[in-house]
Amino acid sequence: MSDKIEAGLTSDEPIEPEEVLEPAESPMPEETAADDDTPETMQTGDSTMAYPTAVNDQITDAVTQTNVTVLSEAPSMAMGSIYQSLAHSLSLMYANAVTAQQNLNVIAQAASTVEVEKSIEA
Repeated sequence: MSDKIEAGLTSDEPIEPEEVLEPAESPMPEETAADDDTPETMQTGDSTMAYPTAVNDQITDAVTQTNVTVLSEAPSMAMGSIYQSLAHSLSLMYANAVTAQQNLNVIAQAASTVEVEKSIEA
């Protein structure tokens, strides 16, 4: 109940989407001029959009922020993938080295056995 009071909701009535998606009042003046360097952009309120759309500015901003987040995380994800690949390659190398050493020990033991048998027969 306290969450509803903090959010300004005092009843259990459903909220209309128009009430939720209304843009907040911007402390900046509405008539902010766009940069002369980027004539293809348009400033609406407190957000800069590439072109006017029928989609709410908040949704456009959320999608844009998500895209920027994905693009900013891409290099670290790539490095993580490289490190995992390197670790896997090293583990295979060590596993093969252990197998080769075990096989050489078996051969050495067989050779020792043959030599002991020859020395006993002689």
